This record gives sequence, structure tokens and C-alpha cells, in this order.
Amino acid sequence: MSRSLAPLVVALAACPASPSTKPSSEAPPTATRPSAPLRPEEGKPPSLPEPWELRRRAFRPPEVPDLLRFHGWSEDGRRFAFEVWREGQGTRCSARAWLRVVDASNDEFVGRVDVTHPEPDGDRCRRADLEAQLAWERPRLLGAHGIVVSPSPPVTPKRDRDGLFTASGPSGPLRFELEERYTTDDIYSREAEKGAAFRLTLHGPGGARIIESGTRRRRGVVGYRLDPSFLFVGPREAHAALLLVRMDRAFEGAQWSWMASAFPLAHPK
Repeated sequence: MSRSLAPLVVALAACPASPSTKPSSEAPPTATRPSAPLRPEEGKPPSLPEPWELRRRAFRPPEVPDLLRFHGWSEDGRRFAFEVWREGQGTRCSARAWLRVVDASNDEFVGRVDVTHPEPDGDRCRRADLEAQLAWERPRLLGAHGIVVSPSPPVTPKRDRDGLFTASGPSGPLRFELEERYTTDDIYSREAEKGAAFRLTLHGPGGARIIESGTRRRRGVVGYRLDPSFLFVGPREAHAALLLVRMDRAFEGAQWSWMASAFPLAHPK
């Protein structure tokens, strides 16, 4: 890393999940508290294959979402990694990115990297600077969890005549039903600040089961959508990850972002 990257701040964790670890469904709408800047790197970062990336050109304002990348799965099909990039709003240096590794067996974070800038009012910050730092941290975190980067495309659930979102699964159709809770039309109200929740039901082989209970409110989140959403099935077809839209309260209205709901494909006995 060159000297120009010294002001960057990175929060990094690659250890197993602890009781305080946030579930995968709560990638924060704001960056985590910064740690001390890392030491400058020498040379070039390790190269990785290109991951799957959402093509945002298909979207139109104000519904242009944050950039989404899905890196891949561990060989045992239990862990996966996704990455979100957010452009700055309100201040010149408020762009940030977060990378998450998730254990799909219990839908919990097991590794995370957050990249932001400690001087949001600075006059010398670029998104390329953040990417340069993340280029070092990305291979470290993915390697620590055995993530194999692959550009394999997901399945995109489509709305069916019953209003559910259906995708093909390894053992038959998977139908997702989403119910928003605690939403409000005034996204700047105190009630909106408490955050919305959602209930996610999976109708698939073996019957219906609840993936998300609908009781957990996420601060600053004002809504959720399955249109669009992306379903990634892991190796051995044991687990899956559904990436869905999460609408965050932002400086200029609701900003479309992404979150993951992970689950075993086999119905619990």
C-alpha cells in the first residue's frame, strides 16, 4: 500500500463466530467503528478470480442499488462470502465497503472486513483508494475461511401467480414468501429509526419452514424486497444463500442495499 492509503481505516475479523457476532442478515447500514490504520503493504496484493457481480446498469434511479459481489463458497458448502460497496452520500469521503463471510448452517457472520475513510470531510479520498486496501484484506479473509472464488451465476427467483417468489432447487422448486413488518411511510420518523423487520417463509420439498421470524427490527432499515433477489446454492447442495434487497434510510431517501439469509436446504427432521 502506498503512503496515500495511510488514512484508510479497516476493521478486520477472521475468527470463528462468537455470541456477539451479528447474523448475516444484518450487514450494517453504517460502517463499523474504525480500528487503527494497518501498516503499509509492500508490492502487489494477491490476485483472485473475478467473482459474480450484479450488473447495476439494468436499474434506474432512485432504485440503483449498492454494488453487490458474491465471491463463492467453501469446498464443504458451509460458508460463503459476499461484498457490498456503497457510494458516498452527503459528504465527499463517505463511500464504504463491507465484506462478509457467513456460516450458512446457522446464518451467522464468521468473518468480516469493513473499509471506510476516517475523514469524511477530507478532500483527497477516492473509491480507488478503498479498493486498493480491500485488495489486500479480501484474499486474507477468503483464504482464512477456505472460500473458493467463482463467477458462477445465481438463480433469480421470479414472482408466481400466488405472489410468491419461486426458484429451482436441487430437489424441487423453492418458493419464498416475504412479509414486511414495522414499516412506515415516513422514513425519517422515530418509528422508522427503530427499523423494519421481515418474516421469510420457505415453501419447498418437505413442507414450509420459517427462515426469518419477523421479530427482529434492524435500526435504520425501512423495508425489504425479493424483487430482485439472488439464490446461490453451495457445493454438495447442502446449504443456500438468498441475497435480497434491504432498504436503508439514507441522506437522500431510501438506499437499496443487500443482505443475506442463509439456510440448510434439507428440511429439519
